[in-house]
Amino acid sequence: MTSIDTATSRSLSQLESVLDQLRTNLHELGLTVSAWDAAGEAVGQWQAECGFCRTIGACWDGCPKAAKELADRVLTEGNLAKTNSACGCCVIGVPIYQRRRLIGAAVACYPTSEMLEEESLSRLCDRLHLDREIVQRRGRTACRHSAEEADDFLRVLNWMLKREQSIQVSREELTNLSTNLAATYEELSLLYRVSGTMGVTQKPEEFLQNVCCELLEVMNI
Repeated sequence: MTSIDTATSRSLSQLESVLDQLRTNLHELGLTVSAWDAAGEAVGQWQAECGFCRTIGACWDGCPKAAKELADRVLTEGNLAKTNSACGCCVIGVPIYQRRRLIGAAVACYPTSEMLEEESLSRLCDRLHLDREIVQRRGRTACRHSAEEADDFLRVLNWMLKREQSIQVSREELTNLSTNLAATYEELSLLYRVSGTMGVTQKPEEFLQNVCCELLEVMNI
């Protein structure tokens, strides 16, 4: 792995909370989200979010392959993209930028309502040797969105990713500000106590001893 790959992978790992929140939010909409690093390798293990997708995924790896191919395309072009897996699922992807550097891609996949059409479902079950009734029953709750909604979901995915990144940056800035304020308060408090003792009549040795004690307390040594 090159130094650039190492740097981008480290940056992507720092966005773990962002990606987790993205997965949680889109899970509510029935989408499975995966993350890919700058080298096109999956971050974590592919895990389908619904029983319908798990049933299909147990028999083939078409959606993970489609997600991998789309992630490579997004990383190459640096733009939003979409495609379809061989079974008919919609796959959408957006680039992940950090400080204008492309560090990875977020890819989402969802089964479409068109997959439950009689002919499409029959072909799918025959190809994967699945029980049609089981697949259809699980598909009624999982296939909530049509293929035509892919563009809308693409914009939602891109917006959610940028929003979560912005929230993380704000939290980090707030934490740094709180830390700096606490350190500044300690410094000002120390200067106030030292300057206050300067007006008190005492031997130089006692004054320096008191100042050293104050410094040790503030520096936590």
